Amino acid sequence: MTTSADVKIPIPESASIESDKSTWRRRLKSLFKPGGVGLVAIAFILAACIAVPINLANNSEVPPAVAQLTGIPGMLWLRALKATVLPLILASMILSMYRLRRIDGAGSMIAKYIMSYYICTTFVAVGTGFLACFAVLYHVITPVSPEDLEKLAAGSSDSDTSSGISRDDLPETTVADQVVGIFEQVVPVNIVGSIAQNQLLAVVTTGIVLGLIIPSNDSPIVKFMEEIETIIGIVIHYLILSAPVGVFFLLFSSLVILDMGDIMKLLGAIIGTSMAGMLTQWLIVYPLMFFLSTQRNPFPVFPAVIPATVTGLGTSSSAASLPASMASAEKLGIPTVITKFALPLGMTINMDGTGIYIPCVMLWMAAAQEVSLNFGQVATIGVLATLGAIGSSPVPNVGSTLTLLIADQVGIPSIGFFPLIMATDIVMDRFLTAVNVSGDLWGCLIATHWLEKKINLEDLAQATESTRETESRRESQSIIPKR
Repeated sequence: MTTSADVKIPIPESASIESDKSTWRRRLKSLFKPGGVGLVAIAFILAACIAVPINLANNSEVPPAVAQLTGIPGMLWLRALKATVLPLILASMILSMYRLRRIDGAGSMIAKYIMSYYICTTFVAVGTGFLACFAVLYHVITPVSPEDLEKLAAGSSDSDTSSGISRDDLPETTVADQVVGIFEQVVPVNIVGSIAQNQLLAVVTTGIVLGLIIPSNDSPIVKFMEEIETIIGIVIHYLILSAPVGVFFLLFSSLVILDMGDIMKLLGAIIGTSMAGMLTQWLIVYPLMFFLSTQRNPFPVFPAVIPATVTGLGTSSSAASLPASMASAEKLGIPTVITKFALPLGMTINMDGTGIYIPCVMLWMAAAQEVSLNFGQVATIGVLATLGAIGSSPVPNVGSTLTLLIADQVGIPSIGFFPLIMATDIVMDRFLTAVNVSGDLWGCLIATHWLEKKINLEDLAQATESTRETESRRESQSIIPKR
């Protein structure tokens, strides 16, 4: 006897085609939404189509005043973006530490292992970024000519884009002096002054300490920081909507005065170096960490991880990749109670791609200008890249803005380089997301192996119920899609 459950209703071919068309329409609509990567790419192409002919027609001798005046809208947009990032990082660090401290019981154990993994991989990712620079960048990069550097300096209309510190102005210091200088930044004498001076390391450590010592749920500091996070999120939302306009004028002001051959070499150097670092992280670092943690063969894991990684590559969004990540976790046999905690948490703090990208960009800017970095500067870049990748909020292009703040901190001139960084972001952001998504899944596997020896599945289920309310509250407070 045939039941209704056994009857298969054929789906008309026309309906399937309409469904495919609807899917493509949604994808195109999301690609070209206000502030989306599609419009930013169009802004880049338009800026190049207008600026390059002007540059070539004048044999790269366009007066710097042209770049100064045309760069004003982009300069204003960049200053506004920089003004929001540091307060947002401070609020995010305070609230993150506070919320993690409130998790107790089995949830505390889950958080401890997941956080340990994420911090460890971010630290390793920063090291991978440095390794990629030493292995690739310094063999392929061509320094910018002194004439082009003078044009960039003369054409910049933003006096705050660079720290204004040249390599000739840096005093001769010993390694001991440099190490002491790093620790002096960790504990600021004047917290307000450190914020005013964009001292990122002091701001991050201050946020961590405040988040760990806030006394109660009713503390006005928590409510104040939640309001700050919300308000700055709204401001950044509108800044992202205006990103195509800002990117257009920033790129135009640089392309109109620089030698195009040098620009293409610079872009190729940073993209190639970053890609080498990310492939190393994906193909070597994650499988090696899995093997060392579990003593299991990592290669059978790749077929299950690849679909989520490809989804991250296509969508450039960890949030949009979450369903695919959940499906991959199910194929890998990871308990749902772990994935429901680890994957949403990984969307906000597991930024291994950013950890690789920041050192690459910093050393790229230094090498392009033939700036020699001492031990203290390299160590500061490593510390700030690690803390910045963990503490950065899920805001589009926040990693690019962090590079400017870190450049100011270590004295690397960044005049004129931000438009080129934004240009590489159009390509690299998708690969950053792919690395982040795959790192979350490897972390779930390793955390499952650790936790199986500590607590049983019933405890895990109970822990998930206790943390679900906290996670849903965090999701409802965020108005910006998570990366």
